[in-house]
Amino acid sequence: MERNISKRVRYANDLMDLKYRQSDSNNVLMPARERAGVRFKAAGIPLAKDEYWKFSSPERFTSPELIHKKKVNSEEGSIDRNTEDIHIVFLNGALDEKLSNFNRSANELEVVSMSDECLADHPWVGKLYAELEAASHKQINRPLAAFNSACATGGVFVRVKQSTKKRLVIHYRGTKPMSESIIHNLVKLEANTSLILVEKGEGACRSSRVTEIDLGSNAVLNHIRFFGNNVSSDLLTQIFVRQAFKSCYNQFSLVLNCEFIRNESFISLEGEEAKVSLSGAALATDTNLQDDTIFIAHRKRDCESRQVFKKVLKNEATGVFQGKIFVASEAQKTDGYQISKGLLLGEKSKFLTKPELEIYADDVVCSHGSTCGAIDEETLFYLMSRGVSRTEAIGMLIMAFLDEAVQEIKIDELADDIRGIIWEKAEA
Repeated sequence: MERNISKRVRYANDLMDLKYRQSDSNNVLMPARERAGVRFKAAGIPLAKDEYWKFSSPERFTSPELIHKKKVNSEEGSIDRNTEDIHIVFLNGALDEKLSNFNRSANELEVVSMSDECLADHPWVGKLYAELEAASHKQINRPLAAFNSACATGGVFVRVKQSTKKRLVIHYRGTKPMSESIIHNLVKLEANTSLILVEKGEGACRSSRVTEIDLGSNAVLNHIRFFGNNVSSDLLTQIFVRQAFKSCYNQFSLVLNCEFIRNESFISLEGEEAKVSLSGAALATDTNLQDDTIFIAHRKRDCESRQVFKKVLKNEATGVFQGKIFVASEAQKTDGYQISKGLLLGEKSKFLTKPELEIYADDVVCSHGSTCGAIDEETLFYLMSRGVSRTEAIGMLIMAFLDEAVQEIKIDELADDIRGIIWEKAEA
């Protein structure tokens, strides 16, 4: 045990010394970044034997050198670019203002970047930065999130002052071999506002991406994420959400053939009648690994949460789902639902799942379930007997399997776009 602790701390110090350069940090963020560095060094790096890392090795993200020296695919295969939307583009880990079109002085949105010298004029940034990440450690130690807070080299900070029909689209593009990005974003919705946030791409051969989201009373955020298009990259995303009274957070993630991706979400329902929906659809092939790790904390009464995750795993691909619902003693009338399913299309494909409930209230409705299996040969034979080719029949069954997750998307136009992307990949 002592040797493991020593290893954690030693490696953490080495990694900090390698990545952290104080002179690069904005003075407004410096106090929060220094505290994050202390948290990371105290916790040490995660190890493969740790409970929340036993299915997906953390070495992909803790090794000083990139394990896979491949070039990330810079192409984007997701939702078509709408010129009326607000676009923020990160190129090789850095904000590219020439490719972006955001307006810092817009009435609806306040947008600043980590590199802006005017951060002092936006006091909410210094207050919120790393606040939700730090609070999450009370439940589960998250050293790599603390590392991101301390060492992030880029990020965009968005405050929604008025509801807008424009979508905020953040693009992550990568063109360089041996590239690495550490990005930290903030999204703050004031009371009674709404926003559609779309994220697209990976952006580097190895990426760490933390997003902190603060939802005011009655705020609504629809969050769509698109990853992969046969890309060779290692990606760790960590989302921290704090929800106030009657706020609503809806997240959907589509993952297509990413080499190694781990998506973590930590949701804290801190206001009564708050609602959260997390869903995802994944298509993985070859030796891809796709991991969804979720922690939802119900802290107030009359809150609802849903988790719906579906994974199609071909060849030797591995799918992972770790989902936990925590219900505090004061969170009476909690409604928590969780389901995860894997469709295995290869003899060596695997679906590893660990659903959890930790409940301290006595007036709740909580459920979880998980299944995995192969395509039903009888159904496949039936479709083929009606003149459908085998390839098309398998595509139809994949589409039907994943659609339960797609139905969780609250915006019909976006749901239809996602269905089109899935159908194109399912037929291949």
